[in-house]
Amino acid sequence: MRKLDPASAADATRPEIPELAARQAVCAALALGILAIAARLAMIW
Repeated sequence: MRKLDPASAADATRPEIPELAARQAVCAALALGILAIAARLAMIW
């Protein structure tokens, strides 16, 4: 996983950019879902 630089993390916490924080949350949820599916497939194999 790539590290988040402090600038983008600070931007995400700013109230005037809620869509950026929402986008990061969606990306994190998608990544977790992909990881869960991969783990499940690995358990099947």
